[in-house]
Amino acid sequence: MLPSPELKLLKAKYINAENNTDRKLLRNTYVAGIRRAKRKHQREFIEKHRRQGGVWKLMRKSNSGDVQELKIGDTLTSEKKLIAEEFKATFTSKVKKLRKDPDLDPIMIRLKERLGHVESWDLRECTAEEVALCIDKLKSSASSGPDGVSNRTLKILKFQIIKPLTDIINASITTGHFPNIWKIGRVRPVFKRGSKEDAANYRPISLTSNIGKLVEAVIRIQFSEALERVLPPNMHGFRAKRGTESALVELLEKIKLLKSQGKKIALLALDCSAAFDVLSHSLILRSLEAIGAGPTMIAWVKNYLNDCAQFIDVGGTFSETWENEVGVGQGKLLSADFFNLGCLSNALWTTLSFLIQYADDGGDIISGDSDIELNKNIRATALARTNWFNLAGLSLNASKSELIGFFGSRPEPLEIEGHTIQPSTSIKFLGLTIQSDLKFQDHVDDISSKMRSAAGRLRSVGRNLLIDDRRTLFNGWIRSIPMCNGLAFLPHLCESQLQQLTAAYNSGIRAIHGLPKKGYAPISDLCKRLKLPNVHQIKESILLLEAWKSRTAFSIKMEGPVTRGRANLNVPLPDKKGICGKMLSTILHDFWNKLPLDVKLEECPKKQKTT
Repeated sequence: MLPSPELKLLKAKYINAENNTDRKLLRNTYVAGIRRAKRKHQREFIEKHRRQGGVWKLMRKSNSGDVQELKIGDTLTSEKKLIAEEFKATFTSKVKKLRKDPDLDPIMIRLKERLGHVESWDLRECTAEEVALCIDKLKSSASSGPDGVSNRTLKILKFQIIKPLTDIINASITTGHFPNIWKIGRVRPVFKRGSKEDAANYRPISLTSNIGKLVEAVIRIQFSEALERVLPPNMHGFRAKRGTESALVELLEKIKLLKSQGKKIALLALDCSAAFDVLSHSLILRSLEAIGAGPTMIAWVKNYLNDCAQFIDVGGTFSETWENEVGVGQGKLLSADFFNLGCLSNALWTTLSFLIQYADDGGDIISGDSDIELNKNIRATALARTNWFNLAGLSLNASKSELIGFFGSRPEPLEIEGHTIQPSTSIKFLGLTIQSDLKFQDHVDDISSKMRSAAGRLRSVGRNLLIDDRRTLFNGWIRSIPMCNGLAFLPHLCESQLQQLTAAYNSGIRAIHGLPKKGYAPISDLCKRLKLPNVHQIKESILLLEAWKSRTAFSIKMEGPVTRGRANLNVPLPDKKGICGKMLSTILHDFWNKLPLDVKLEECPKKQKTT
């Protein structure tokens, strides 16, 4: 937003005012004019981009931006060309440093043994209907690649280009050729954490041609079907109906089950350095053969992975181009599936532990009848995982790896590759802070602080926004926090923890209305006015949705006399003694029995709302 000529003139007047009284009056008038102009600009911007999420576009516009300064050696520079070349040097040197030559024969032998007989398949030519379906799923707001072709253009011209596109894609499949122009990636550094002046604190995200992504989407339809047949259930990343929440629920349920059996339990979370960037192409290709892929698919993937060029884009200034000989690149459509394929052998590598894997984050649940046996199994598991990393050509980051014992289990410090992993009382895994007693107090403290911080940001940013726009920001900044992985921890919180979350959540409700941070406010009325749930209703809605997903497991035997419980579709509760009573399955059974009969008989659970 540029100041108007009137505001510029007003600023000059108050700067050159002869006395303090006039200067103060003119300054206040100038500041008020700036605020009005800012409010007007924001409203015009939101209305212009209303259909494309104007509020979020405005927030991204105000909070984002290209890298302004970067430290090169001991010098801080703002020259875009030097910054782009520094990012290139940082990213390429990191890959060169971490890259290792893999030894894949032992991995493939073990993988084929674990998979057993696998049905063979191959890539076939696609249909126009499949291409049309992929075009419909394109996001119009996605950024364009180096060729400048937008998804919006592809969607508008769908009927004109559908036949030639289908012919082009089929030609790519039959010839096993993926054009080099579609492989060129425009890399944008995305800040992670730490100092913004350090290039090592950025992650490379690659933007490729949208036409190339469309081809990838068509290929993925067939590839995902074949991959889904061999992926084990403990792999949760980049799969339908799976995610961090399902991974955490499975992890916590497994720990509680082992506790009910009287076992000593520990979790070993080993970190892999830049796995996406250094994953071996040969590991992907040989894993393709192991899962039954035919020559057409293997030839196409081999060409797809070779000669991938990239360049850094910093505010429209480009670095020199370089080629990647390893890695799958973050931002490509097929990268996630190829990464899962490459890590398939790791998921099936050892039976010493129970692995929960999400992308490059993995946690081994290890148990034993005693602390001595537990520590023996921990060392054996760590040795097996390290062996796989070395054979696959990946680097273990022991400094970021963590170890925790549960319910009084005492794991010993673990020596691995010259580093010592000290046991901790709490670790952060997939965004959830897990304590040794599974009480979640540390996580409640963490997200409560985040909600209060977001409420302050909402209070500051939302001064010039309408109440509906502030509500939109509330949903994204505050309401989403307790809902993230909510099924893993919300059902297990005590009343005092729920009250703590409620207090932080309500600070965001007050911020929407511009009310004071403290003091009495009719929160229930404010929530009803904005049609927003409270924390308890969020918990109930999460449980309701999960109960609906699991309703087929609540089988009701109708033999015998019709009792009151049977007439209400109630199910027998599992053993509620000890830790079993705290398992999610028990909580869901109890929640299901308390639901009204009309809710249980509802055919469309997504339309059902809890009150």
